[in-house]
Amino acid sequence: MLQNVPTIIIGDFNVDILTKTCQFTTLHNFMNTQKFKLLFFEYTTIKKTHIDHIWTNAPTQQCHLGSTQAY
Repeated sequence: MLQNVPTIIIGDFNVDILTKTCQFTTLHNFMNTQKFKLLFFEYTTIKKTHIDHIWTNAPTQQCHLGSTQAY
């Protein structure tokens, strides 16, 4: 990854950030070393887990976030 290029990574990581597990800590530490920040902090599934992540190294004031239901 090029750290000086604004990048957004979006996807289903199957790592629930609401239950601070070892998997989340490892992912979070790696993304921090790459200068990425987690942008969305609400649950993203019907079962109230947060496995869909949005990470970016772009200035966060340039980002607009929201959610919608999808099936």
